Amino acid sequence: MANVNPIAPNLSEQDILRFKAKISRNPNGCWEWTGGTFSTGYGQFSVQHARNLTTHRVAFFLDRGYWPSLLVCHKCDNRICVNPSHLFEGTPLDNQRDKISKGRLVASSGDRNGSRTHPEQLPRGSNHKRSKLTEQSVLEIRRLADEGAMNCQIAQQYGVSKSLVGLIVRRKIWTHI
Repeated sequence: MANVNPIAPNLSEQDILRFKAKISRNPNGCWEWTGGTFSTGYGQFSVQHARNLTTHRVAFFLDRGYWPSLLVCHKCDNRICVNPSHLFEGTPLDNQRDKISKGRLVASSGDRNGSRTHPEQLPRGSNHKRSKLTEQSVLEIRRLADEGAMNCQIAQQYGVSKSLVGLIVRRKIWTHI
């Protein structure tokens, strides 16, 4: 299939036949990809043993005759579906609106964020891999600040920045102790 888009795959007749051989038509209207998939769950199709393409984009290309410049979204929400009538081209915003309208986009902010629902799973304090301080040194930094020591003096003593000391003293970080 000839095309002018340099991003579009150069599919031979053999590639197209190989692609179509891996489609199973289901009663629900979805044409499901029976070949390999990416870790994201989308179908994977290899062209010339060098380029791995998502199958829904290939199906869109074969049906419409051009390689999509935007996202190819599923009306059916089935990641392995390659039925061209279930596919539409859209922007990331279109995709988000589609998810919201179908109730598939769950916000994970505020009190439903994982850091609030499962705080025990987050590395905190000296358990964090980039931590330069221990819980004891943080308590000592707060005690020194309460006694009137300057943040720059404390920072120099502990080998950290003045702004870090300020965050510790104001309890913006290391809030768990």
